[in-house]
Amino acid sequence: MIKPYVPCIHSHGNDGVTDNQPDSLTGYNGELLDPAAIDSAWPLLDALPFPVMQIDTDYRVVATNRAAAQQYTSVHGHCYQVSHGYDSPCDENGETCPKLSAQSSRSANAVLHIHQMKSGVEKFKVQAVPIEGGGILELHIPLNDVTTIDILTGLTNRAEGEQQVRRYAALMKRTQARYALVMLDLDRFKSVNDTYGHLAGDLVLASFTEVLRNTVRESDIAIRYGGEEFLVMLLNADQAAAEQFAQRVLEATRELEIVYEEHTLRITVSAGIRCLEAEELQSVAIDLAVSQADAAMYRAKQAGRDRFEVYAG
Repeated sequence: MIKPYVPCIHSHGNDGVTDNQPDSLTGYNGELLDPAAIDSAWPLLDALPFPVMQIDTDYRVVATNRAAAQQYTSVHGHCYQVSHGYDSPCDENGETCPKLSAQSSRSANAVLHIHQMKSGVEKFKVQAVPIEGGGILELHIPLNDVTTIDILTGLTNRAEGEQQVRRYAALMKRTQARYALVMLDLDRFKSVNDTYGHLAGDLVLASFTEVLRNTVRESDIAIRYGGEEFLVMLLNADQAAAEQFAQRVLEATRELEIVYEEHTLRITVSAGIRCLEAEELQSVAIDLAVSQADAAMYRAKQAGRDRFEVYAG
């Protein structure tokens, strides 16, 4: 049986944690946790409402608190299996591995992760602290949905979206299912802000977002990637499907009549497409694919805007 335990973290500029714990917890020197101090701290973290795990150098979960045992389907096995259902470490699936980051830096770090729970998919800030002699202590702090949503458009924000894209890219890689990335950027958006003001610009962004909402499928991922830049991941889509999607977005955007005060604003959008077939999934990392979609989008801009280009290598 995996026993519960509690970490001994004191004030070191980490999320307001205070140094008011018993003396037995003073084993944290700001870089590495003392294993003996961890053992003495069991009663504290076992009472926390969010999951805590101790992970050894081989990624095995060797201890958890009660919340982890209750909220995860299983806490036996490797951490990447418990949290994600992966068959290999996070860094091999396009995600930052908190264990490797904490061990290599010999200091605490935090990353945003999406985990598979009994209740479904949930988002966490994973705080990892290295342990003297090897392994780490992980605190899985839940994030409210508001931290993952872009307030203006209601789309997934970039931080959350990048995690989703990496997660689904890893899934596509394991299942050998193709996908496409479409990077979209509103044409001459800066001139809208300069001419009519930022309220008009916000209205343009909201109006374009409705175009995306009406065009994407429920299985697709739409992200506000930057100021006027959007990224869409089309799952199980080939080049023809991606081109049809981009063309529908371009046409619907041209038809927009955005009324702001006494003005009627019209906009266009440029798009870049990167399609990954099954034979490319092992060799092309998701971050590279995103940058290639971005490069194709800039080629569309250079070719006159209001069009799409497909990345061709």
